[in-house]
Amino acid sequence: MKIKSILFNFENILLIFWIGCLLSINSKISDIYIENNNYLNTAIVFLRIIFPVLVFLILIFFLKIKKLNLFILSYFIYATWQLIIYTPSKEFIIDNFERYHLTLSMIAILLIIHVAGYLQYKKFYLKILYCSIFFIGSVSLYLSFFIVRDFITNNDIIYLYSNNILVAEGRNLLQTNPRITGVSRMLGLLLLFIFSLYICKKEKKFIYSFIFLSTIFITSLLIYGMQSKGSYISILLLLFYYIFFFRDKIKKKLLIFFIITVLPILTFETIIKIKIEIIKINNESLEINNIKSRFLSNNYLVIDGKITKDYTTGRVEIWKRKEP
Repeated sequence: MKIKSILFNFENILLIFWIGCLLSINSKISDIYIENNNYLNTAIVFLRIIFPVLVFLILIFFLKIKKLNLFILSYFIYATWQLIIYTPSKEFIIDNFERYHLTLSMIAILLIIHVAGYLQYKKFYLKILYCSIFFIGSVSLYLSFFIVRDFITNNDIIYLYSNNILVAEGRNLLQTNPRITGVSRMLGLLLLFIFSLYICKKEKKFIYSFIFLSTIFITSLLIYGMQSKGSYISILLLLFYYIFFFRDKIKKKLLIFFIITVLPILTFETIIKIKIEIIKINNESLEINNIKSRFLSNNYLVIDGKITKDYTTGRVEIWKRKEP
């Protein structure tokens, strides 16, 4: 009876819809042709594509125009306007379907939020928050693991954004690789969530504080290593808001500021220096210079008088790609 009540609880069905839409992010119809030699991958890609469409077809019947709040209504108008003004291309038929699919996916998400609000599922929004953070955290940490491993095993990698994992136009998890800035922003959202949990918790035992502060430090360390200016600015804004608008002890604020900004920078720069010294010891003839943080200048690596890599986040390679 419990299993049956869980499966047929409409709030849980909406939660399943939300999770399915999360898993469908960045799915494209053209991916089916890329995975056409692997039936299992093709089936997974197809399910990711079709899921938000099914959610839209099911929940559109629950739409109550009079019950729309201003937030959802504005996005509905925006989505409808996108469908109206879009002029289909006669040459690229797949592109047409992908644009319509993207708009329908957005409407499906809006319908989930609208129906949950209309049925007054008060705990639903908290559930989808935790699901979304878990999804973002899982993807970002998964990619970060391979990026860090590449940093450890590859002597050419100095800062994390110059990795071989997220190569432009490469694929990972059955979809096109995100740029390093995207991974860094996901880590930024994860940091915001963890930081909020820690600050809002009234009773803080030593073990609890140690785990949370360690997690905050590691996340900040990864974000600094990825050298995304946008992500780092968001961290500084978070700290600014916390320092000036939260009523905490000055010592605690200084400690958190040190853990999020100063300590990760010192740690990562120290790791870089140690790595360079190890490289020089193993290869005395190798000359490494002009290694600077991308926060201060355009970073590049010169070995034996030659630039070995173009340290971009993938934009240049994408722009140079020739369209068929």
